[in-house]
Amino acid sequence: MSGYEAQAMSYYNTGRMPHNELNYEDKSYARCFVPLEFGRFLYDPDLALDPAHFRNLQLRIDHNYALGGSSPNVAY
Repeated sequence: MSGYEAQAMSYYNTGRMPHNELNYEDKSYARCFVPLEFGRFLYDPDLALDPAHFRNLQLRIDHNYALGGSSPNVAY
């Protein structure tokens, strides 16, 4: 699932836009906060993620430092 899809899913589940922060600053790292919802609400008995049902549960995050915000820029 992409970040766009996670934000859209959060919007459709809650009916409001989630907190969005995408920070590209020179001489620092780029940061993006994306909501990951594991159920409709906390302790959701029907749709909550139950790690006991999986043998090898993983959260994979892909990133690319070359997209910007990760290298110094002297022409600012």
